[in-house]
Amino acid sequence: MMSRTQQTILLVLALVTGLMLGNGFSLLYQLTPEPPRYRPPHPWRSIPLEDRTVQVGFIAPDTESLEKWITVKELVEEDFNQYLGSLGYKIEFELLMDDGEGRAGVHLEKVQGFKSMDINLVIGGFLEQQVNGSLRYINDNEMILLSPSSRSSQYEIGADSLYRLSVPEEYGNPVICEALQRTGADSIILVYPESRKVAPLRTVLVEKGVNVIGEVKSNPVNLSETFSQLEEISGGSGAGPNTVILFTFPDQLGFLVENWDNYPNVCGLRWVYGDEPVELFTDDSMNYPDNMDLTLVTLAPVMSERYISVSERYENMTGVPMDYQSACAYDAAYISAMSILQCQSRGGEDIVKVLPDVADRFFGVSGWTRLDENGDRKYCSYEIWSIKSSSDFTPSLMGRYDGVSDRYTWYDGVGP
Repeated sequence: MMSRTQQTILLVLALVTGLMLGNGFSLLYQLTPEPPRYRPPHPWRSIPLEDRTVQVGFIAPDTESLEKWITVKELVEEDFNQYLGSLGYKIEFELLMDDGEGRAGVHLEKVQGFKSMDINLVIGGFLEQQVNGSLRYINDNEMILLSPSSRSSQYEIGADSLYRLSVPEEYGNPVICEALQRTGADSIILVYPESRKVAPLRTVLVEKGVNVIGEVKSNPVNLSETFSQLEEISGGSGAGPNTVILFTFPDQLGFLVENWDNYPNVCGLRWVYGDEPVELFTDDSMNYPDNMDLTLVTLAPVMSERYISVSERYENMTGVPMDYQSACAYDAAYISAMSILQCQSRGGEDIVKVLPDVADRFFGVSGWTRLDENGDRKYCSYEIWSIKSSSDFTPSLMGRYDGVSDRYTWYDGVGP
């Protein structure tokens, strides 16, 4: 049995040991680093662009529409910088805006200017002649041109540095034919610009049993000449009550409305417009004739929550809903910024390796931006509108086409 002295010694040793252990645990706790702050999952493992401004060039097609594109710039900069902030990154995104002035040569000068600033990704080429004037320089200098609106079949080339967020023009041919059949057309007069590759459309029309009784190449410089040819064909024996004039050039619509009374044969027929985006028919200031019968087949954004949200903000700033081209331009800016962050480089040779994959995984304001093997948008949506004008001009939505599901939804001209 332990003596009282031995018990006292053991107690003292236990207390000393406890104090030492306590101080040791306290010291260990103090030396343990604070757990790292949680960041949401993201695809970028390193951030060499930290504390820098990510810049993308943007060349508006012309001076007249510049204000519209500035609105898109403000929206996408606000949204993407908010996204970067949510990830905790000290990076700022900026769209550098310039004006292409509607000319190919000016557009090329702006592209060269961005290259001199080491900006290798440019959103532009809204007009086909601007694409044509700049593409060689883009390819030769390891740059990327991302066009929200180019659709010409001549640029369906996989081995170039052009990426397009609009579908090629042939994509809408079946939708146009479907709309024609809804009108009961059995014959058409086809009007098209010289730049349009019309053979694929003609083939689809013939397959659908639609008889093409005449064709007119549109002269954008002299539309009166175009309409004089139309007047002659539509007054011939081949035209009947179910003949429809199908046209694919936006300026023709404005000319038609303004000169309706000058071409009685032409204006006695129904008209179908396809398939570029068009804002003219939503213009309340247009004085449409009372006997006008017009069907519009036009590219349109997917009616998603994202589109509705951004479009409401756009409308608050401009007074009109966000159109298809503006939605595509917004998405082009978002894809551009994400691609630069994905590869953590400003070099075109690095960006081009990731941009197609970024676009494939992105569902933007305009819809799913997946690209095909040529770098062109793979899917798109259309809206089909009917205009039977009267004193209270009111377009009605006949139907929608969804490219991803390849389905039509018809509203019988009443609306959704």
